[in-house]
Amino acid sequence: MFHRDQSLLNAYYVSLIQFALDSTAQIKKQIISFIETTCKQMPQFLSKSKDILKHLMDQSPTITKRSILCFTNLIRSTLSFIAHNGGSTESVEAWNSFNELREFILKPGNMANEDTLVNTFKMLEILVQCYSMPDPSSSRRADAEFSLDQVPDTHPLLNRASLQKEGLVCLNILLDSINDVNSILTTICKLRQTALMALVVPKLCTSSQDLPKFNSIKNESIRHTLKTCFLSILRLKSTIVTPFVQRPGISI
Repeated sequence: MFHRDQSLLNAYYVSLIQFALDSTAQIKKQIISFIETTCKQMPQFLSKSKDILKHLMDQSPTITKRSILCFTNLIRSTLSFIAHNGGSTESVEAWNSFNELREFILKPGNMANEDTLVNTFKMLEILVQCYSMPDPSSSRRADAEFSLDQVPDTHPLLNRASLQKEGLVCLNILLDSINDVNSILTTICKLRQTALMALVVPKLCTSSQDLPKFNSIKNESIRHTLKTCFLSILRLKSTIVTPFVQRPGISI
């Protein structure tokens, strides 16, 4: 339907995605892929998909992870759609549905689910990138699709200051879980050197001092990973990192 006659979507989309209620995991996965393909091209359909996605996010770990990945892959296209369509009815519905799904994924019960936490961390990484300013020299395609600099000052739904604050909340969640997401934080440092590196590097430098009570082998493994991540940031030769390299008390 999507590839042959998109005009049928308005009439049959909601009925079609109801097949996600089927008990067969393979059918659920196919519907998730269909939702992702449709909403990526036409983000206005996110509001029609919201309830089904929330249902799928409360299924088996495999289905839940795929549903979170679906939402993650829709973040930039949805925000871009909202940014370019002002306060239209479709933009308002897409924005409300976007926030409802984001909050559903981040509710305490879901954040405590270790089976899906990696996917949630990836979603947070994309939100941090979207809710921050890209480096002046950035030519990444993802930044061209959506980043904070694309939000008009007078947009009726998207407020730069509010989005930036929300981005810092997402970053702090990642920083609080640094032993699990050090590679994600390294990526954020590389892509947001000007905006966020100064917030991430101090935590990355001192985190090895605050390891939980794992066995010694796991602790050494985490320290090695942290050191590797920090060294990869050093290779960027950013002046933002320099003050932390020789600072007393830094342990990596």
